[in-house]
Amino acid sequence: MTNSLGDISARLMAEQSTGLAQPTKGLGKYYINESLHVSPQSAYDMLRDGRATQIHLPNAGAGSYREFFRSLGLETLAVVNQSSSAGDWTFAVKDGDYWYPAFQTNRHPRNGFSYSINFDEPFDTFERLVESTS
Repeated sequence: MTNSLGDISARLMAEQSTGLAQPTKGLGKYYINESLHVSPQSAYDMLRDGRATQIHLPNAGAGSYREFFRSLGLETLAVVNQSSSAGDWTFAVKDGDYWYPAFQTNRHPRNGFSYSINFDEPFDTFERLVESTS
């Protein structure tokens, strides 16, 4: 996986605006709860079929969202709302023909961020997803 200049710039902006940088190279382990870690593919499968509602990444920084969603095989991502200084942000990810709301949540007082995708709410266009969140 390569990072474009735009990806690197977005990551730096996110981390500077929140003060929450990824402390290590790479995302580290993916957790369903505090003790059960899973692979990125299992994380995707569990989010997709509803066995998990969130994936926890203690090593994630505010700018890790692109790397996380790409690790699940979700290459197309757009920012919907990035106004929280804590890094609690909303995104849209495209999986197949549909867009889905996706979220990054600060794990404070623990390290890192949690991620979720609402696969129960598909949208045929990015614009319709954004309209639904307004």
